[in-house]
Amino acid sequence: MNHTRNYLILISLIFSTVLLSSCATKPRLPRDLTIHDYKKPGYALIVGSVSRLKGLRNFSDAALLYAALDTYPPIEGTVSSKHYAFKNYDFNNVKFAGDTFAAIVPAGRIEFFSFRLRNFNAVSYPAEQFSVEFNAIENRINYIGEYTISDVRPDSFLAGQSEYGYWGITDAWYRDKHLLATRYPNLAWDNVVTSLPQQSNSSIVIITDAQNEEDFHLPINASAQLIEKYTLQISSENYSAIRTVAREVISRNLQYNEKIQLAAANKIQAHYLKEHMPDFQSDALAWLCNILGEGKNPKYKPLLTDVRENATHSKLQKHAKKTLEEYRSREEIDYARTNRKGALFD
Repeated sequence: MNHTRNYLILISLIFSTVLLSSCATKPRLPRDLTIHDYKKPGYALIVGSVSRLKGLRNFSDAALLYAALDTYPPIEGTVSSKHYAFKNYDFNNVKFAGDTFAAIVPAGRIEFFSFRLRNFNAVSYPAEQFSVEFNAIENRINYIGEYTISDVRPDSFLAGQSEYGYWGITDAWYRDKHLLATRYPNLAWDNVVTSLPQQSNSSIVIITDAQNEEDFHLPINASAQLIEKYTLQISSENYSAIRTVAREVISRNLQYNEKIQLAAANKIQAHYLKEHMPDFQSDALAWLCNILGEGKNPKYKPLLTDVRENATHSKLQKHAKKTLEEYRSREEIDYARTNRKGALFD
């Protein structure tokens, strides 16, 4: 009897040791962290965006997996773009769709080492892990870039792994700063440090710049000359050109540029109350409403509200109403995310 009891105690101790050891290998940050806790000793806040190119929008989850290298064992986590209804993205146009994120991490060296894609109940991981490092500066907001997944074949999910997906990393602060500041208005967005990864050890992850941007089809911060060209065309009286430019602005993901938003708002302001507006003019102004709606800048919400209520052309009223519905949907999501607790505020 004593031997049996001792044997059971020994088995229990071994099981407990294995369980504790296994828990120790995957430590997690405290679940009660708030977004402002990045100011506590040992923490940092990383922000950026995760997106997917056209054709990959129906993934319910596109995530990058990271490890904090200066903790032992390394604390692991994810940054992601999750959508179970396939809508209400932070940005969504003809080229790609995605979301901004904010995550509390241990300060120091952070390594992205894998990714996860979910298509309904099928989950895909890369065939090999990779290493992309950046530094999260303690007690600071660290902008780490836009991460875009591309070129995933549907049959890759049959094996549960993907050798075809690859990620591009680019600086999209010109767009993300407005989206992040709208979502988290109480953070110090004038005091952000740029902490983009500088090196990748794998062809799975491409750090984009002006030289390889065309190959990866990612937007980079447009030149001042291009922005000036678009603003001048929007301010012109050539309404056929205005419509063409508005479409191009959205396809290039430049609706977040403040100069373009201002030009669009000024043109709408000057014309939406005019009587007997021809259809070609209302069509062009409707596209400018789309720029403001896609840009989701709160300062232009009163203008769109007035267009919805008082525009002389029904098409303008219709487009303003549609963009305002997007604003409301975005605000509801932002409220839920801002009041959420945990390490990832996505």
